[in-house]
Amino acid sequence: MSLQVSLGNIKEVSQEIRKMLSVGKILSISGPLGIGKTTFIKEMLFEHKVQSPSFLHALFYGSDFAHIDAYTFKSKESLFAMGIEEILEERVLIVEWGNLYEKELEIFDAEIIKLEFYFEGEKRFLKY
Repeated sequence: MSLQVSLGNIKEVSQEIRKMLSVGKILSISGPLGIGKTTFIKEMLFEHKVQSPSFLHALFYGSDFAHIDAYTFKSKESLFAMGIEEILEERVLIVEWGNLYEKELEIFDAEIIKLEFYFEGEKRFLKY
């Protein structure tokens, strides 16, 4: 499915995606730099102070969500060192730039929901 995502409907779309999430699932978010991946997560997790995990590798929100930026990992070994299996036992794992480690994420016993943001002209779209 593909939806146009604008500032006007990002909150609604993010909340629909959130309803699909539960402990043990991975939300993989991909798209070009500056398209709004972190902004989407901020809207989805509106009750938390969401930041980009670019310099910290991982951020944790409440007891339900972990947020990592796959772009910051130098290798699949560094990604695995995050303890993803343990995270998935208690939380939803949100992965920005999930396309960079798509095959590696598939080895975990978890449902992966893939979101891909893209531009068509000046408009942003979300495919899932």
